[in-house]
Amino acid sequence: MTNNPPDQSSQAANHETKRIPLAIDPNFMKTTSSALPTDQSDDNDKSQNGTHQNATTGQSLVNNPYEMFGSMPLDQLIPVILQSRGIGSKFADLSERVLSEEIANDAEDMEHVKNLDEDVEMDSSDFPANADQEALKPQQIEGPLAREEEDQMTQEQFQQLKNSTVQSLNLSVNEASLALEFVSLLLSSVRPSAANASMSPFLKNAVPTASLNAEKIPYEKATESEIVDKKLTTRGWKLRSLEESRVLLKDTHKTLEASLRKEQNYWSKVSANTSKKDVIFKMKDQETGEKSLGLKYGYEDSGSSYKQERGIAILRYNANKDALEAVPAEKQQFESMNRGPFEKFMRVRIFTKIQEEDDYILSGETALDDLLLAADNSGAEQNIRRQISKLQFLIFEKELMYHLKKESETLISYGVTLENENKITVEFPTEKIEFEMMNLTDEVILNHQQDAPKTNDRKAALILVMLRMLLVVMYKKQIRKKLLMVAHSKAVHPFDNEALLLRPIMGKFRHENYLNLLQKVIKTYVLDVVANSVVTEIPSDYRKQNIPVRRETYDKHITKLDDEITLFDKILQLPRIDLKVELPGSGKIEFGLESSNYCNATTSVKLVDASNATIFDTRFSNFKELEDFLHFIVSEYVTEGKQE
Repeated sequence: MTNNPPDQSSQAANHETKRIPLAIDPNFMKTTSSALPTDQSDDNDKSQNGTHQNATTGQSLVNNPYEMFGSMPLDQLIPVILQSRGIGSKFADLSERVLSEEIANDAEDMEHVKNLDEDVEMDSSDFPANADQEALKPQQIEGPLAREEEDQMTQEQFQQLKNSTVQSLNLSVNEASLALEFVSLLLSSVRPSAANASMSPFLKNAVPTASLNAEKIPYEKATESEIVDKKLTTRGWKLRSLEESRVLLKDTHKTLEASLRKEQNYWSKVSANTSKKDVIFKMKDQETGEKSLGLKYGYEDSGSSYKQERGIAILRYNANKDALEAVPAEKQQFESMNRGPFEKFMRVRIFTKIQEEDDYILSGETALDDLLLAADNSGAEQNIRRQISKLQFLIFEKELMYHLKKESETLISYGVTLENENKITVEFPTEKIEFEMMNLTDEVILNHQQDAPKTNDRKAALILVMLRMLLVVMYKKQIRKKLLMVAHSKAVHPFDNEALLLRPIMGKFRHENYLNLLQKVIKTYVLDVVANSVVTEIPSDYRKQNIPVRRETYDKHITKLDDEITLFDKILQLPRIDLKVELPGSGKIEFGLESSNYCNATTSVKLVDASNATIFDTRFSNFKELEDFLHFIVSEYVTEGKQE
């Protein structure tokens, strides 16, 4: 710098202790010095920092421009000066006055910094007495606080700051790379070569070149017609949305109204067609998977012991017929097991034996119950009470057949044949009775309606009615057994714990046959031999002897059951009849025909002479022996007595 005065350079050489501010920023220097720092600078640094450090070897942190620019030519020094002063500076603008002002400003700045350092490093003894008021004044604490924070920072905090800094740098690098990739891809449509040079290999392989483009679309103001069309379209969409919402709400309202009407009809029909005697409970419909109501139509609570069917129906609402239906819960399972139709009823048929031929002819058959026939109108057919009554009738018929089969197993020796699980045959000397479970089909119903009346139809109907009544008696006995706290001291009948269905009926028929046979024997061996002999029936007190004695300890329920069971004593009592044959001048013969198990017959014979003395009193279970005995007593005591 040739424009500098000579007195300024001599002043800098004479005063060695005064520092000269740098006119050039050392960070803009491109060349580095290999000289080591002098001992004087090291001593100054040690005195300022107050620490004893060894001199470091290597390059200096600050390059002294006076060591290397002393002999630099002007063509190199001037660009360096302009570069240090910044962009827009000109060498022609430099003057001694400007440089003096800059040096004075730098000196003031350094003096201000030194004053700040001296204020911070003051001892506590230098503070004034009014320390409390001075503490409220603002102080420069940036320098010392920074050093304290550095002294208090732990290794873990340092690692966290380091990791955070590295993560931020990586994120910045990634975002910068992504921005560069975006710009390169956008540039590849107009300058492919320049874009390929800056694109990464992955982007080149993954994205085709010139696949990203940018265009400037000029804004065109909409016309009046377009504005009107846009408004109309907007209003149209709004009106359409409102219309669809209206339709949706209307359909939902109709659905809810139909569901509410369905629920109201369902519960009103349930309330109208059920009573407090019905057992109703909640259950799941296995067919539809919905929760529904179950109704118990079986006779388990009435004394039934039938376990083959639960006797539970589901109260299902049929929306098509607007009616309540009672559907058996086991119907679908029963039919899926190939056990035939679910609805079955019992039919009783009587076959009469043809004397000339060893064959039978149908002489009687039971008719269908009114519940099994179709109702006259659809309203009666859809009546829930009629459906429940029909289900109760069907399960009663099934239980009746179930007990008949169990009882038939013990009566095989008396002419009872169990042909299959649905058919039982009982043979008598002159006729045959058949009990069969029939499937309730349209063909069977039509055949029964078209059949002509037969001779023994009433007899077959009475047999079926008697079987049903005897099953009811079994129910009542079972209830009485549950109510009794202790067993009877003496059983009323020996068959109270057994099924009595076929045996009482068979006992009536067999007793009638035994009576006819006894009358023939009496006529052949007594009446035809002894003149003027007469046979008469003796009223028997056997029925009165078997009337049970009432217990006063019974409660009213057991007493009522006993009264109801007593009504069937005439059917359940063992058959017995007493006959008397008057022998003129020779006394009389008394006959007693009775059964011990409804099927066998025992005949008692008692011979009384004219003086009312008993000569013979014996019993026979074989009519051949009875014939021989009658022939003996008549020939020995009646005929010979008259001759003598």
